[in-house]
This record gives sequence, C-alpha cells and structure tokens, in this order.
Amino acid sequence: KQYEQETNLRAYVLLDASASMDYRLSGGQTKFEYGCFLAACLSYLMCRQQDVVGVIAFDEDVRFHLPPGSTPSHLDRVFRRLEDLRPGKGTAIGSTFHKLAASIAKRGLVIIISDLYDEPSEILRALQHFVFKKHQVMLFHVLDPSELDFPFQKMLSFVDLETRDKLQVDPRTVREAYLREVQAFVELYRKECSDRNIEYALTPTGTPYDRMLLDYLARRKALLR
Repeated sequence: KQYEQETNLRAYVLLDASASMDYRLSGGQTKFEYGCFLAACLSYLMCRQQDVVGVIAFDEDVRFHLPPGSTPSHLDRVFRRLEDLRPGKGTAIGSTFHKLAASIAKRGLVIIISDLYDEPSEILRALQHFVFKKHQVMLFHVLDPSELDFPFQKMLSFVDLETRDKLQVDPRTVREAYLREVQAFVELYRKECSDRNIEYALTPTGTPYDRMLLDYLARRKALLR
C-alpha cells in the first residue's frame, strides 16, 4: 500500500463541452470530438497504470463530475458519459475553474482540454488557483487547424457558435490581422503557463493522440521523480 501511494497519481481531466468546441472546417473531428477521444485515451492509460482519474465536463458550469477511480467499471462509466455528452451553450471557464479548485480536496494532476475561448485574464487567474492549491496542471489547447491558419479566400459569413451572431467578412482583408491576433493569443498562454509552471501544449485537432499521450507520460515521469 505504501508503494502504491508513492508511485500512483491522482488525476482530474477537465473537458470543455461548450458550443465553441463544436467546430470543424470540413471533414475530420470537431474540437469537441477530439477532446472526448483525448480524454478517453488519457483515462484508459492512467487506469492501466493504476493511477486514479476523475473526469469533469463543463461549459457555463459543471455538466458532470465523475470522482477519481481506476477500476474497469469506473473506466466504463467514463466512456459512457463521454459518449453521451454533447456540446452545450456558453462558456464560463474562469468561474467554473475557481469552483473546481476550491472543491477538489486532494492534490493531484489537473489535465485541461479546452479551446480557451473566454476572457484570458479570468482563465489565467483560475489556473493560478489550481497552482495555489498545489495541483500540477497540464493544458491541452485544442484548436482546429483552420483557426490557426485561416485558409479562407472568399466572402463568408462567420457564425459565433455560442451567441449565434453572424459577421460577413472578406477573409483576404482581415487575414493578416487575424493571424497576428491568433499568434498573440497562443503566445500569451504559452508564456503565462510557463511562468506558472503549467505544462502547455498547443493541440491542433490533426495532432495524433499518441503525441499527446507521450506528453502526459513525460509529465507523469517528472512528477514521480
């Protein structure tokens, strides 16, 4: 028992299930589908290693919260809840994370899967709350490749998936400014996470899952040294 306590981790996977995650350009997986598969893969790997893992889905608030476990029946519950889950509406990442940081009593590894589409200052304060509570934090920043590359050429109507607001835009006139903003958005989180000792991974939905699992294994190894 003492050996298990020294070598096993307690982990919490926080999955963004807000409407903005229900995006893809064409074909392939939405950010939400990718996030669900990543959460399932991480949960399976952790249970195989005798780590205990809990899964929490959120949008404007917590959608479901499965406490940490590692048994086959627990893993089956995780898979079933993820399979039944559908994207919600709005996003309130900052306030939801503050609630979770206050409610998760035992220290562990907090793994966040999200596109981070909310007020950055609020999210960063909430991430710091996890750090203050002595959790180790990994952040998988999930974005569709088109959100990073902005490959559009013709006049389009862009629709906000959360508010349903529409904006007609000629992509050629805004592409340069858009790419600057996206780069600044990503670099903000990369720098701020580094300053807080948070593991940050930009995760386009085309990234193979094995790469993400290797990131987790490297982090786990570092935590158990």
